[in-house]
Amino acid sequence: MKMLQKFKARLLQIAAILFVAQLWFGCEQSIDQNFSINETLSISHYLDSRPDDFSMWTEALNESGLYNSFNVYGTFTAFIPDNKAMSELLKLKGKSKVSELGKEYLTTLIKYHTLNKTFKHTDFSTGFLPDTTFTGDRLTSIYGDDGINSIYINKEALITEKDIEVTNGVVHRLNKVLYVVTESIYDIIKADPSLTIFTEAIEKTGWKDFLSTISNKEEEQYTLLCLSNDVLKAENINSFADLAQKYSKTDDYTNTENKLNQFVAYHILHGNSSYSDLLNFRTDKRLVNIPTLSALNFVSVGDYNSTLYFNYDEEKNQKYGLILDKSNVIAKNGVIHFIDGLMPVYVPKPAEFAWIFSKDIPVIKTIETYRNGTGDSKESLSHLKIDRIKWQVRPITGEAGLYYEQRFNLTKNDGMSPILSEVNPSDFIRFMTNGKAGWIEFKTPAVVKGKYKVHIGFASSPYRAAMQSFLDGVKGNVVDNNKGWPAQIMDRLVGTYEFEKTQEHTIRLVYIKGMWAQIHHIRFEPVVETAE
Repeated sequence: MKMLQKFKARLLQIAAILFVAQLWFGCEQSIDQNFSINETLSISHYLDSRPDDFSMWTEALNESGLYNSFNVYGTFTAFIPDNKAMSELLKLKGKSKVSELGKEYLTTLIKYHTLNKTFKHTDFSTGFLPDTTFTGDRLTSIYGDDGINSIYINKEALITEKDIEVTNGVVHRLNKVLYVVTESIYDIIKADPSLTIFTEAIEKTGWKDFLSTISNKEEEQYTLLCLSNDVLKAENINSFADLAQKYSKTDDYTNTENKLNQFVAYHILHGNSSYSDLLNFRTDKRLVNIPTLSALNFVSVGDYNSTLYFNYDEEKNQKYGLILDKSNVIAKNGVIHFIDGLMPVYVPKPAEFAWIFSKDIPVIKTIETYRNGTGDSKESLSHLKIDRIKWQVRPITGEAGLYYEQRFNLTKNDGMSPILSEVNPSDFIRFMTNGKAGWIEFKTPAVVKGKYKVHIGFASSPYRAAMQSFLDGVKGNVVDNNKGWPAQIMDRLVGTYEFEKTQEHTIRLVYIKGMWAQIHHIRFEPVVETAE
């Protein structure tokens, strides 16, 4: 009996793998198994049971060759437009039946409406959904005036039935077909008549090329903080010439030293951040400084009484907010938000900054085991070129080297570290010395000038290493992450430093004793001076 159960379980795993492979790489109807794991129906059979509502999407599945794939075991989220929505699509496309849309288009459309994990409405927020679709795109959700009864996907399709559980995931019914986004940030703003002044500024300063480039690379995704014509006109800026006159004394707009160039670049953030991402602070301080494309200039993002503001400064009586009903506009290379004021370049006060290696170094996310599976795992990083990490072990023996590690047995932080991070699983950079001489060095992103306590975050438990720390060549404390069970994320103080300018920093850890270190993050904590 146990052998039979194992055999069935293995069949389910194989079927799920084949389903995912077919969605990513093909659409032939090569999967015909239907594994029933409870008394409900698979996605395909559920749609069959409601032809009055979903027959046209079923036809799309058949035409694309993906119908049988939605019978297999899995944990998928399927956003299914109903027949009325599909009829509207056909009318828009000038077609009379689903088959006329073509196999390639239907395949892309279905992939765009499907995620590879199960998400119910309670997993949605005002921003991106927690995972990408099978086309590699991000979808957004937003709540309307009726709360959970008015959830919109991509601000266009209302979920009219939510959380329909089936054997291989969950179905959400939509009243419209989602538009498959293919345009860049620049394409979208160029087509918007309310953005003509700011768009011309982007063109004249040379930032058009950045915002036009479509890439799958995380480091080539951007967040644009847009200024509408109305916002500019409220400041007596009625044309590009007015904007240029306000910020620039010359017409050398593509020069990054030019004040207009810096002003435009200051409204472009690194990374792809929805509204909820901007509010996803890593510490309980609810304030963070985010780098912009204006070199070494940061935008302050803070949560003030549950409202997001940029560059909030009570002394200067300034704050800039998002125009939320217009924001979270998805592009193929990022996201567009609309802000309610000019927001000139500003030097913010120091804010707590946590650099989490497994989240913030894009190349690490490309490895096979990255946040994959349900058990502890370890994969070598020694073959990767990681610009911000250098290391050396002498002599290299056994498993000495640099690894990515995922662990499921850590306890909650319990006050040991203020960094808000997943507990199950947690992932780290594992530096193994096997008790030999060695060092590891990190080049951090830039930090706003000011006074900080600098901490190293470890997954601390027995047999871990003690290491001598150095920051920018200055000797700091010995950081020892050897601790008894249970394992926890713990911070160790490198030292307190006054940074005279905004810049990157180098932290080196030199091996003293032990076997290895599971390094999670580097944290810069502002020192608040109090009046005596």
